[in-house]
Amino acid sequence: LRYLDVFFPDVWLHTLEQAPERVRRWYGGTPYGEIELIPIDAPAEVLSEFKLLLLLGWNTMDEEQYGRLRAYVEDGGTLFMSVPHATKHESRAFLGNDLEPLNLVHDGDFSDLFGTRVKGRGGRLVRILAEEDVAGNPVAEVYQQSDKFRYPSSGPLHAPVDLAGVELCGAEVLAREGDSGGPILVRNRVGKGTAYLLCTFEFPGNSYLVPLITPLIRRLSSSLGWPVELDDPSGDVYYTVRDEGNGVRHVHLLNTDWSAAGNVKRCRLRLGGGWIEVEVAEGRVSEIVWCGNLALLVEDEKIYVDAVSVREKGFELGLHGYERATLKMTLLEAGEIDSVTLDETRISTQGHSGALGPSVGHESRPGPVAVDSWTVVDLVFGKKSVRKLRGRIEPIGTTSGR
Repeated sequence: LRYLDVFFPDVWLHTLEQAPERVRRWYGGTPYGEIELIPIDAPAEVLSEFKLLLLLGWNTMDEEQYGRLRAYVEDGGTLFMSVPHATKHESRAFLGNDLEPLNLVHDGDFSDLFGTRVKGRGGRLVRILAEEDVAGNPVAEVYQQSDKFRYPSSGPLHAPVDLAGVELCGAEVLAREGDSGGPILVRNRVGKGTAYLLCTFEFPGNSYLVPLITPLIRRLSSSLGWPVELDDPSGDVYYTVRDEGNGVRHVHLLNTDWSAAGNVKRCRLRLGGGWIEVEVAEGRVSEIVWCGNLALLVEDEKIYVDAVSVREKGFELGLHGYERATLKMTLLEAGEIDSVTLDETRISTQGHSGALGPSVGHESRPGPVAVDSWTVVDLVFGKKSVRKLRGRIEPIGTTSGR
């Protein structure tokens, strides 16, 4: 379970390591988006769907698994694991013998994946020194020099750490042991991807390694180049991204802080190259529909965005709804929304006066109003049944051709 709190802040891990009033059990924000727990023997086509693979817990390695991981990295993936993850042991009995014999796949020759060969057990880890001059070192800025470790000495998670004695075969050293100079963390470029190896005779969950592995995971997770990124200072907003495959993505945001009813978390959301500000209230799901330069914010359960697409002069929109509902919209790049036309009724947004607009379905409604960076459109559907509206959105500077 260690390091899950990097991806789910405030989830329940170990009660002694958290303030009890903040324990959320299994609910928390997702600062790096959704993650998946997948088996090591997942097919190559499944592995290829992920940009980053982290091996953190127990694993038994075989030749086939090793080959799939190498192919995953060659195809552009990023992989992190430690030396013990490559053991061929099916039983965990050797863990009680100080990981001896380690019995590594390929007899410890990882030159084709990690650019190293493991020769056996090395010296004791006392200090970690990051290599600050290595370009793109993910631990250089966040973790540099440390004093001697001071952790509880009881239990397997707090056992002193020995290094693995390794021979470098092309790998870059990102962090060394401060006294002996032995490699602790190495990086190797393979094909289109990158492989990181923790050169220790311990798994990454050991407490002595947390100050190194936590910032490493954070940096790797934040550097994947996802088209959607959430900047949430609270760490309480859970978000998911659903790609329809036609240029439209749906981003769902949920405020997991139930300590105060209706509390609001103020976030920034990056969609491609544009940032927008979003307020996520407790007790409801907020949805962003992103298409091209347009973002629609749905906070009202009475409305559903059925379709949105890019047209030569703006965007085409399809909505389902009932009663009165509001829809917010904004352009991600420079420009403003000129008009919204629904069922051939045009509503001008220039000036953002907020005056009553024309009627749709024989009922009048307020016109679009600018609120911060969002243009708000108040819509009226049927009172007793769901109604469908079709329309278009035009940025300033386009003409409708009417």
